[in-house]
Amino acid sequence: IHYLPAGTPIERLTRAAFEAYDQGLSLRDAHDRLMALAGPPEACDSPNNVPFPFLGLLYGGTNLQDVMLSTLRCGYDTDCTLATAAALVGQILGASRIPEALKRPVGDELVMGIQYNRPEMTLSALARDTARVGVVLTDECGTGVEITAAPTMTPMPITLKAAAPRLSVEYAGLPAAAPGDVVNVCVTVEGPISEGAHLTLTGPTGWRIAPDSVRVGPARRAVEVALHAPTDVDVWPMRNLFTARLEADEDVAFTFGVAGAGLYRFLGVYYDALPNKDDPVQMRRRFNQHFVSLDRPYLPEPDVDVETTFRSWSKKLGRVATVPSYEHEVDLSRLVGLRGPYCAYVARTVISPEARPVFIVIGNTDPYRLYVNGELIAEVDESVWWTPFNNVHEAELRAGPNEFLIKLVRRGDQMRFTLGLRSRARNGVEVMEMMGMAGRPMDDHWQEILGRLTDQHNVMDWVVDTADAVPGN
Repeated sequence: IHYLPAGTPIERLTRAAFEAYDQGLSLRDAHDRLMALAGPPEACDSPNNVPFPFLGLLYGGTNLQDVMLSTLRCGYDTDCTLATAAALVGQILGASRIPEALKRPVGDELVMGIQYNRPEMTLSALARDTARVGVVLTDECGTGVEITAAPTMTPMPITLKAAAPRLSVEYAGLPAAAPGDVVNVCVTVEGPISEGAHLTLTGPTGWRIAPDSVRVGPARRAVEVALHAPTDVDVWPMRNLFTARLEADEDVAFTFGVAGAGLYRFLGVYYDALPNKDDPVQMRRRFNQHFVSLDRPYLPEPDVDVETTFRSWSKKLGRVATVPSYEHEVDLSRLVGLRGPYCAYVARTVISPEARPVFIVIGNTDPYRLYVNGELIAEVDESVWWTPFNNVHEAELRAGPNEFLIKLVRRGDQMRFTLGLRSRARNGVEVMEMMGMAGRPMDDHWQEILGRLTDQHNVMDWVVDTADAVPGN
């Protein structure tokens, strides 16, 4: 538990799991305590899925089936939590003490949902190799732990070559930038290094790197670097790659990146100051509420004069009305502080290097309407808890500019909206290519499975080779 960051929900709930058991609570009551304290509704979130295996271990003891059933009863990410709890008990018991009734249905084939190849694709071989590494490292690293009755193991190979220097990069904040932003990083040289070694940094055209060249040595291994994003640009790439290079006996290079923020044109906030006279609830609230409707076109959707409206609101606000979107977040509070319900429109031009199908992945708390290139892609009227995958819509991007128009409706005190693009495959062959499995022989069963993945966004990568047109240019 001491590895968990102190004071975080995951640490508090893990400690609460042990406390509930020590206080004699039933498994159900222990589960309910954890969820009431800080449990999230997200099925795969870690704050509850880390303590649940501990509950399974505490209430199941050393009986593997009881441990698995106790963990299962906690619910949520059960394929992972059961595997975690069962693996710990399995290490304690050993393979010979796992009941045959549990082993037989599983078999010995090692099946992975990702590209993964071993000489022996069996569970027993994986367990054997894992145990071997544990036994050998325990001995060679002088841990003080003794593993008895282990078979004779081949020692780890002796490395004749001296450890090479290597580079690492840590970000002081978000690894993302809009035009004009500064991203601060720390470049560190690890391993052997000679005095006065030359460290250089290069990046995309237009970026200013300070410093871009510096001498390092045993006494100066860490270098603070500021990455200044350009301002006078018309196109803003999603992917911005930098290279740190150390000139040594053998040059060492390390590539890292800064994500380009999405750039949204703000097209204004709108609301109804007066209630609907036919609505008695609105009439009763007319002195302390604004009113808003997803159905009402406050702008002529979808044929909005984006550039004129954007410049008009830039003038009203006394600043360029651009909303930079870091980590997919469209945070209107960067521009406006209007309280209560309102409707807002934003527009974005996404430049794609090719025509392609995509998933548009939406996280939302409130209603929205989404157009792409004038086509209505989605209309969602709901008030929900935010997760990044609340809604997923299919769309086709053109090669070149693609015009996004989004209508956002806030009905309460706060609103949260995120939008990201993920690759979408048209068929099983494209799924294999995207998963790095191109050319791998597949039987009919696997082809059927891969074909079903064409509508599963969560097995696809985020699209990072697009760019945004910079508003106002």
